[in-house]
Amino acid sequence: YYGYSQGMLGNFREGINLFEKALAFSQRIDDSVGLAVIEVHYGLMLLAKGEGQNAIGHFQNSFKYCEETKLEIVVGALWFCLGGGYYLLGEMEVAQNHLEKGLKIYMDSDRQDNLATIYNYLSLVKIDFNQLGEAQTHVERALELAKANSEKSNEAWSRIIWGILMSRKDPTLHSEAEDSILLGIETMKKLKLKPAYAKHYLDLGEFYADCGQKKKALNILKKAESMFKEMGMDYYLEKTQVVFGKL
Repeated sequence: YYGYSQGMLGNFREGINLFEKALAFSQRIDDSVGLAVIEVHYGLMLLAKGEGQNAIGHFQNSFKYCEETKLEIVVGALWFCLGGGYYLLGEMEVAQNHLEKGLKIYMDSDRQDNLATIYNYLSLVKIDFNQLGEAQTHVERALELAKANSEKSNEAWSRIIWGILMSRKDPTLHSEAEDSILLGIETMKKLKLKPAYAKHYLDLGEFYADCGQKKKALNILKKAESMFKEMGMDYYLEKTQVVFGKL
């Protein structure tokens, strides 16, 4: 958990070192339950960094340990985690299938934790498919759940997705969309989730670019670029370069 926390603060090198120590220790004492939990959190940290393929490998390892130990409580989370990994790889149909499997497990067990995360990811997939009505339904459900369960980071993420979605669905809502994105980013900054708000600076830069506000887009993209370089978030650095190219 210390390693995961370091990663969420943007200290990925330290996070990876701690996860490797945790894995080595749990392997030495043959603790399959510990390994299942470590691997899923290791994968989640790598998702935050933008390493989709590496994250998927850790999630698959966790599946193996869950099968060995009958650790069913982690399995539902693993399906949506894999969905997040495939989303980063751009494999949207595979991502949607995994997310929907995770959602069904959660709904069948009446669990509330992580539901907002699943709905947020589903909304992003639907945006990619240009199914904007379904995307709106999902993100509004995510926001409702995040508020009800006091999940401030998920609530912030939902507001950012809602802003991105509304700017595409109805250009007349530009001002409301911008406010929603900025509010989400400000919340993430208060929570010190550095990789998350860096990633959403990129979203904000794309938003400004799509709205024809080139100067604003360049300023925020430069900020995102600097943070990605600092944290070694190469996946998002490449995406930033693509947007710069369009400008």
